[in-house]
Amino acid sequence: MAHRNIPILRGLALGLALVAAEPCLATGAMEYSGVAFATEASPEAGASRDLTGQRVKTAQNNGESGSESTAEAQKKLKQELDRLRRPPRDGWATTTPTTQQKPPQPQKPSPTAQGEAQPKPKRPATTTTTAQAPQKPKPAAPAVAPIEAPLPIGPAIDPAIDRATGKVLFLRFSGTTPNDGGPKAMRAMLQTGQIAGVMFSRQNIASKAQLRDLVKFLWQGNAAQRPYFAIREIGGKDDALPQLKEFEAWPAPSDIAGRGDPEYAYSTYRSLGFNLAHLGFNLNFGPALSPSGAAADPSSFGANPLQSGVFAKTFILGHKDTNVIPVPVVDQSELSVRALKSLLVAYPGTPVAAVIGDETASLSVYENLVQGPRFCFLTMTAGAAETVSSFAKGCDVLVVDGGKESPVATRAALAAAIADAVSNGTLALADLQASAQRLSTLRGSTASISNGFTTTAP
Repeated sequence: MAHRNIPILRGLALGLALVAAEPCLATGAMEYSGVAFATEASPEAGASRDLTGQRVKTAQNNGESGSESTAEAQKKLKQELDRLRRPPRDGWATTTPTTQQKPPQPQKPSPTAQGEAQPKPKRPATTTTTAQAPQKPKPAAPAVAPIEAPLPIGPAIDPAIDRATGKVLFLRFSGTTPNDGGPKAMRAMLQTGQIAGVMFSRQNIASKAQLRDLVKFLWQGNAAQRPYFAIREIGGKDDALPQLKEFEAWPAPSDIAGRGDPEYAYSTYRSLGFNLAHLGFNLNFGPALSPSGAAADPSSFGANPLQSGVFAKTFILGHKDTNVIPVPVVDQSELSVRALKSLLVAYPGTPVAAVIGDETASLSVYENLVQGPRFCFLTMTAGAAETVSSFAKGCDVLVVDGGKESPVATRAALAAAIADAVSNGTLALADLQASAQRLSTLRGSTASISNGFTTTAP
């Protein structure tokens, strides 16, 4: 891919890092100038490497100092971002122009002379075939195909709690075809608003054609109300898309950082976003802002938090250009917090996601930092009540893997546990509805790309 031939990002490196470095000056952290590394990373690097002793070409320092150089850098950044921004797209809504035709005008009968005999209607020609009974017109097909089977009804739940629950749940499922039980159950719950999104994994994907057909089967309704179809695709061998010839292979974040070229990073992630949108996805959990070697997410941009923030911005900008929502994955490490802070300067409404477990016990460290929704990856091994307790740990949206349980049974158990938590006072209905509102606001974030990035801190 000729990712390095895009001329419009020549000034992106300087501006991004200068903006990213400003929040760290207030905390006493070392300013990231781009010359802190001893040697320059080779553009032809193809393998993951440790960037501790290497220079990254994201913010070259030309020896200038003072406010004038900073203001000039921000001015150049704004000019480059204005050229990068695209007009907002309608996503999956398609508009087909039609030519309006005038309705046929009724013809007036021609005047006849008084007393003139009117022509008699001709009888239809007789045929030897037996006359058939008139057929009743077939009813028009509904816009949304009906649900194949009724969903099992669990314990009675307050309607307000049940509606709010359906707006904060993402579920995983098994199966690849519309005839499988998993896709049928997911489609029924999407149509009835019992879940907000679907989390795809490699076990749901066999080919591009199969994947597009599956997505089309899951939702046939209004494009404006289309649910979230999410995936985890950031580059590397552990991505959700299978390693098949027809699927593109994307470089791992460590390889992206090893090149030290934001232009290459941006064009790569923009191509990734276009491919995901073409396959039917509108949300991608990435990039990873965790340290290299962390158990929660081993694929990262390195050990420098400001470098991670710079390359994370190229990931986000490339995805937003294609109307795919990026959700950075974080943990409780200092690198993750500092990288996210530099990222929030450019896009304060950034959502985040985390794997709740031993490495990340909660998202409380991001409570007053993140304005967007906070997604939590959970496996329902300890029961529905323990899974629902993650709302008290700073989670807004639960992305749940029910294991061997069917998606319908998983949803019913979670809804009952949420109702119990509201009843006993450990979870407030107002907080649950606020989480649902944050997720709803995220849906409109792709409608206006030009509002996503700024050149100065808020």
